[in-house]
Amino acid sequence: RHLTRLISVFLSLIQKMPEVTETINNVPIIAVPEASNGYEQRYNVAKYLGELLMVSYNNKDALTTRFALSLLIPRQSLINEFGEFRNKIEQKEIEIYSRIYKVSYKNIIKRLQMCEIITQSNAKYLNININKNDLHEQIYIEQANNYEKMLYKLIAQGSLKEPERFK
Repeated sequence: RHLTRLISVFLSLIQKMPEVTETINNVPIIAVPEASNGYEQRYNVAKYLGELLMVSYNNKDALTTRFALSLLIPRQSLINEFGEFRNKIEQKEIEIYSRIYKVSYKNIIKRLQMCEIITQSNAKYLNININKNDLHEQIYIEQANNYEKMLYKLIAQGSLKEPERFK
């Protein structure tokens, strides 16, 4: 019931924003600028959904970040993969989780800390290790379905102010 209500609220918000949204085959679509990688793009879309749903909250950035991380990295998924509390996590575990769930290393670490599976000092150590060893996620590009169709429809309707940004 709650999901149905959430979806209906989301759809009503989308309908009020024709400049960045479209419906194709009854599926609501949000146009977002291309990101440098799929991990960032998925995170940005999740955060944007959070902004649509939480328009009147005072600390919007913190809340939408929490929403995006919760959407992309559910608590139960972390517990299933890492356990309820860990003193140490190997970087390879984070790399495997990243490949499976298509989320960045740093967002996994941030979510592990938010769920209190690791401590702040564990999170700091893991982030230092990532930066020190210049570790990067596997290249992953999010593939948009029906993107070109929607893009040209929005261009034809005059809904995009800078259409070349989205090509």
